[in-house]
Amino acid sequence: MKQYIIIKTLLMTLLLSGCDQTNQSVDFSETAKALLVYSSPSDEARSVALDSIIVLTFSHSITDEALLDRVKLLDDEGNEVNTVAEIHPANNKMVTL
Repeated sequence: MKQYIIIKTLLMTLLLSGCDQTNQSVDFSETAKALLVYSSPSDEARSVALDSIIVLTFSHSITDEALLDRVKLLDDEGNEVNTVAEIHPANNKMVTL
């Protein structure tokens, strides 16, 4: 039984020795970055109806719906306006608010 515990301890030590967190890295340089290329209404638009749909068009497809939680609409004072962001059903580069 004592040998079993020693062998088990040695195996666990060998397995855990590969978990050196100081040498781990992830390279995101090849990951496409979606940039905002168009928005409607434009930033300087005047007399826009309060119930207008806001459309954001990005350079790449938006495939992760969790990213939509990061899209926030703010009023002139910086307060968040209650709205729902959705990926456009016909074009996944577009997000509507």
